[in-house]
This record gives sequence, structure tokens and C-alpha cells, in this order.
Amino acid sequence: MKRVIVLVCGLFLVSCTKLGDEKVWDNPFDEQGENFKRPVVLPMHDSTVSIMDSVVMHVDVKKGNAPVKRYFWSFDGGNNWTEGNNKGMYVRYFSETDTGKHWVWIKVVDSLKIESKTDSFTIEVKEFPPELKPVKDDTVSVTDTVVVSVEAADSNKTRYIQKFLWDLGADGWDDSTDEGVYVITWPSGGPLTVIWGVLDDDHQIATDTFTITFNRPPSSLNMVNPVNNGTASFVTYDKVTGKGVVRVHFSAKDPDGAGDTLTYTLYHGDAPDDLDSLYEGKDTSVEITGIVPEKAYYWRLRVKDIYGDTAVETGMYTSAEVDLTPPEITLNGPNPLKISLGVEFVDPGATAIDNADGDISDSIETSGNVNTMVADSYTITYTVEDAMENEATEKRTVIVEEYILLEDFETGPSYQTAFGALFNSGMTDSTGYWRAWTDTISTEWDPDPDSSDSAFEYIVVPGEGVEGSAGFHALVRVYHPNWDGIFWGTGFYLKGSDTYYDISEMDSITFYAKKGRNGDDIIDSARFDVSYYGIDWGYAGVNICLTHEWKKYVLKPEDFSGVPDSPGENHTWDDAKRKVKMFRFVNHPDILGDIDLYVDNIQLHGNFSNHELLQQ
Repeated sequence: MKRVIVLVCGLFLVSCTKLGDEKVWDNPFDEQGENFKRPVVLPMHDSTVSIMDSVVMHVDVKKGNAPVKRYFWSFDGGNNWTEGNNKGMYVRYFSETDTGKHWVWIKVVDSLKIESKTDSFTIEVKEFPPELKPVKDDTVSVTDTVVVSVEAADSNKTRYIQKFLWDLGADGWDDSTDEGVYVITWPSGGPLTVIWGVLDDDHQIATDTFTITFNRPPSSLNMVNPVNNGTASFVTYDKVTGKGVVRVHFSAKDPDGAGDTLTYTLYHGDAPDDLDSLYEGKDTSVEITGIVPEKAYYWRLRVKDIYGDTAVETGMYTSAEVDLTPPEITLNGPNPLKISLGVEFVDPGATAIDNADGDISDSIETSGNVNTMVADSYTITYTVEDAMENEATEKRTVIVEEYILLEDFETGPSYQTAFGALFNSGMTDSTGYWRAWTDTISTEWDPDPDSSDSAFEYIVVPGEGVEGSAGFHALVRVYHPNWDGIFWGTGFYLKGSDTYYDISEMDSITFYAKKGRNGDDIIDSARFDVSYYGIDWGYAGVNICLTHEWKKYVLKPEDFSGVPDSPGENHTWDDAKRKVKMFRFVNHPDILGDIDLYVDNIQLHGNFSNHELLQQ
């Protein structure tokens, strides 16, 4: 192309001509040039690596105008660059502290010194501990040797397990092995905690824990009853066969707790070297049959837990002597026992003594009934058994007699109305000897019976009846020589009231009587208070003659007649229709003085089918 410059003085004149189209530059170093081609980085894919591994990183490139000559790597976001080899590879080691995601920047330069744009990829550094197969807990015998076999692999597939580690008792690693096999014994027994682990080539450790319970055998095996060399009592005994049953009781403890079930085996026999298996089970009490009295027997007791560990004890016992003697029953009170009609029957009971068991009175069983409303003979049976079923029996005969014992009814002083009028309604004399209003009074005599102020003493006391009888008896003690017209005596209400009762079925009335220290014979009167027809009351009586000795008197209904000088005078017993309320003894009015009158065992005889007198 030609350029023409024309210079004119004083005036510049420029003349331009039109140029043709601009040509494209052909400069490989000019980014605007048509032929400029920059190299392009083709980084590796994002990846994951294990700690303590060296990673070979690489990059591919698409060249531009010239071959790539240099490769640069940055691990801090481009602040610092490190040149790698000219093959696009870079090796880096990642330590335990490098865990996490790392950005790797890469760029290249070609032979024309043209630099590529920066590109990147990530490498995540992770821990890859070994993988273990857990071991299950187990229980073995304390005598066992346990071979533990474990399995493990490095989760980083390119690596391997270096060591197997072992810790017994959780107190630090005790041992290591090249293989996953370990032999364990534990003579002390009980639970053992085992920690095992593996170490890979990245120095990473994985652990697992399991427990081996070394089962201990049962302990404290003991024959509780009978004790060794002791005596076994019979539970039952057959007197026909001469053999019985004894019960043995045993026990044991297991140091491993209640979950370790115990099974007992009992061997038993006549000789220590000739024992038969008698029982096997979990019960701790066994009955042994066919035992002869007073004989030595031998036993061997074995206890086994669920893991087969056992304990054994041996011993002997002697069977007890057999008690074949029945108890002895002793009846309390008389036999036969006699009571009158209508009197409540109170069983005196019995005692039972056994030669072996002692007092077994509480075990006595009584059978039989007594109907006190019907005169008859009844039987009460007493039966008792001792521990060996030896039985004893005793019988008591209870005779309900056809009479009413008037001593069982209320007693009271007679002639109370007369006494009240005589002594101003019960006032005492100056020395306090007015005692007619009470049933039981001091038995002591007036210390001065001859004194003018001593009127009389009326005494009703128990004890010292006929022939040692403990039944009721009465004493009438009277002293005053000037009171000739007063009858002194004591009476027995039939039922403790003034009501008249029908005793038309009476056959007789019996009693014992005697006089006291007065020297003369005493003519006394035995009287019923009766209800005569048309008369409210009167007496039907009969005279008796007392002596110093006890004498039994039997009076028939026909012996009674109306008492002279009474409302019933000249009346007969039949006139009264035997309606009575009281039976009394009265001194004869011509014999007054210091008198003792003893009366005992008053019985009213008859069938008394109406029972009105029996209803207490």
C-alpha cells in the first residue's frame, strides 16, 4: 500500500484515498487473534480418600496452539501454587488432621507460555475404621477353655488389618494377635467382660465388647433335716407292715443367682456303697417310704445347675424309734357322774398325756349328749390320738336321776315377815346380831351367847356336807330363852321366787340332817309352803327327830299334813294339790336355845314330766 504525503507551505492539504478490507491478524499470542487457542484443563472427578493415605491426583488437558509443558496445583484457593510433574500427576498425603472436604485447583502452561484457565475438583478425606462382626454374650462352665474366633475387615478395601487387640476385664489392652483367635480361661468364675479390637494399616481401631459368664458350680449343699448322723422322725407309720414314711429336706445355693436353676438327685440305701436313685427334680423336700424303725440309712445328694456344674454331699441318718403306746386319758371329776333333773350338765372334761408327745389334752375330741330334762343314763366318749395315731378312748357315764336337787335353787331365811315385825323391819340389836336378812353370814358364834343383848344368829354356809360332800348345807343357830313362840329355821325356794309350782308327780323327798352341839334330841319340822284350796298359803309338814350323826330321811307325800296353828291346819297333802313354793326346816317351838341344824343333799324325787321345775 502506498501512502502519498503532500506538503504545501502555508497550507497543509491532505488527500486520502480509500483502503481495502482489513486483513485478519494471524498471531497465536493475541487473544483477539483468529488463531489464538488456549489450553483447556480437564480435571479429575470429585473423590473420597481415607486419612493417612497418599492420593495420586491427575489432570487431562486439551492443548491449544502448543503442547502443555507445565502443570500447577493449588490447595488453598489459588493463593499458593505448586508445580507438579509434566505428566499431569501430583501425589499428596492426607494425615489424621486432614479430615474433611478439600478443593484442588489446577492450571497448565503450554510451550508458547500460554496459560489455561483455572479449574477445580474436590477430595473428601474421611476415616474408614475397620468393620467388625459383633460377638454374642455366652455362658460356659468355669472349667471350660473358651476359644474366641472373631471376624473383621478394613472398610477401606485397598487396605488390610494389621493386628487383633484383646482386653480382659476392661482395664487396657492386654494382648494382640495376628489372627482373630484368642484362648480364654477364667478359673475364678463369674462374668468376664471382653473387649476386642482391630488395627488397620491406617492406624484406625474398631472395638467390640461382649461378656462370657463362667458359670460356677452350686455351693452350700446341705441335708437340712435330718442332719447328717441325726434321727429322722416318721411322718406316718403302718403298724401292720412295720414300715413308715420319713421326710428329708435339703438345700443348696448357686453363686450365679436365681436364674441358674438347680436340679437335685437323691440316692438312698442301706449301705454307703449300695445306693439307689430315689429322686431327681427341683423340689427340696422328699418323702421316703418303706423305712424300718431304728435303722441306719445312707444317702448321697447331688445338685446340678443348668450348665452341668455339680456339687455332691454324702451322709447317713437313723430312723426314729416308733411310739406304739397310746396316750392315757384321765377323766376329771367322778365317773359315773350323777346329776339331778334340770341341772345343767357341765362336762368336767379330761386330760391326756402321751409318753412321746406330752400333754395332748387340747387334742381330745368329745362325743355324746346329755339331756338333763330326761332321767336316764348317758355316755360321754373322750378320744385322742398322738402323733403316731395311737388312739385312746375313755367313757364317762352321766346319770340324770329322777330328783331335783334343791341345793341348786336359791336359799333364803324363813319367816322374814315375822322377823321384820319382831325386830322393827330388820333393825339390828345393840351388838349387831340381827342377821336374818342374808343368805351367807359369818360362821362364828356369838362370843357371849348368854348375854341379854344377843338375840340369835342365822347362818347359811357351804362345805362339809354328808360323807365329805361339797354340796350346800345350812346351820340354824338360835339363842334366846324367852322367845318361846317363834319358829326358827331355814328354807329353800324351789325356783328363787314366791311362785307356786306343781310337784304332783313327786314320789318322795330325801335329805340328810343332823343336830349340832345341843345335847338333847331335837324335834324338828320339815315343811312345804303350800297353796290350799281357798287359802292363799299354809304349811304341810312332818316332824323329824335329829341326832348327832348324819341320817338320811325319806318322806312320802302321805307323810305331810296340815301343820297345827297354821292356815293349813287339818288339811291334807292332797288338799294342797301339791302346789308348793318352798321347802323349809323349822325348830319345834318347845325346844329353843343354842341349836345347830345341819341339812344336806335335799332331793325332790319324781318324773316331773311337766318339767316346769327343770326350767332354771
